[in-house]
Amino acid sequence: MVNGQSLENLPHSEAVKIFLSAGNVVKLKVQHGAMDNLVKAANRKIDHDKKQSMTDYIYPALLLVTGIAVLSAGAFFVHKRFFNR
Repeated sequence: MVNGQSLENLPHSEAVKIFLSAGNVVKLKVQHGAMDNLVKAANRKIDHDKKQSMTDYIYPALLLVTGIAVLSAGAFFVHKRFFNR
């Protein structure tokens, strides 16, 4: 809190505005253990981003593998039909 105004869930730019408009005397209320909460939240976001980035590649890879399998099967049957007489 800055002069009684909560900074919780505010974007950085809004928090900066509150600090800048606070005046010469500022009363801060710092939450004990806030850093632990920030680290946990950051780690959750990192884990989510990693999972999201992995799923972004799974579907194109599956399409590629399926396409290669279909083309290989087609080439096999064409070769077998026309070249094994």
